[in-house]
Amino acid sequence: MDSRKLRDWAFDLPAVRASWIITLGVAIQLAVGVFDYATGWELDVGVLYLVPVALVAWVVGYRPGYALAVLGGILTLLAEIVGGKPYSHPAMPLWNAAMDTLTMGVIARILSALRDAWQHEHEAARSDPLTHVLNRKGLIEVLLGEMERSRRYHHPVSFAYLDCDEFKRVNDRFGHEAGDLLLKAIARALGGTVRHMDRVARLGGDEFGILLPETGASEALMLSERLLETVDLLPETRRYEASLSIGVVTFLRMPPSVDDVLREADLMMYAVKTTGKRGVRHIVIDPISEVA
Repeated sequence: MDSRKLRDWAFDLPAVRASWIITLGVAIQLAVGVFDYATGWELDVGVLYLVPVALVAWVVGYRPGYALAVLGGILTLLAEIVGGKPYSHPAMPLWNAAMDTLTMGVIARILSALRDAWQHEHEAARSDPLTHVLNRKGLIEVLLGEMERSRRYHHPVSFAYLDCDEFKRVNDRFGHEAGDLLLKAIARALGGTVRHMDRVARLGGDEFGILLPETGASEALMLSERLLETVDLLPETRRYEASLSIGVVTFLRMPPSVDDVLREADLMMYAVKTTGKRGVRHIVIDPISEVA
């Protein structure tokens, strides 16, 4: 498996995790069924069937959780029938199994709804309401994780700092609504141009940041040039005569803090701004070799 395929697989880990969690849930449910049968009908272990249902419903979602609830209901029915539990009517075990399934299904629905609400709140706190990309807080959270991975696996990381040229003039001349439309268009263009593994964020005002994991100097520079050209072709940037100034930093080893990453890329961006705007300035930094 080449490095690109390996990175793509790594970013599909949520799907891999879901399959493993479902498999684990089924295994636990079957183990509970065997334990239920082995201990006999006098010992009530019904609550144990709820454990894998709750786990899968919270981590994966309602439908897999409900499927495990149905499996749990079937297993309780088999355990009681095969175990020889006496009933006053033959339909009683069917009724009990149906009620157990319904109860576990309701709990799965409640847990999955709570999980969805929590995820929504979490994503809302990390995203910019105008452009729907990450906000500064969300970017810092992702960047911290990538910095740690870079230190552990010794791969380079690049970061691009982008500023929309003439944005103040657009706001002053055409109004803030035009400025908002311009920012939305730029954010969509950035998101549609970067790779699946890259993360786009609005850092504030007319400034954006792009985290480029496992990206060396040449690849980061090529992507930045492509971003510059893509934004140039937008109807909004043509209409308002706007463009991008992009500062890019490739870290062969990560600096001590997030502030160091943002500052170095910001300096490169301002170097572009002071030499005519609309361009890319790139630098490679190795903090360890610089200290040495």
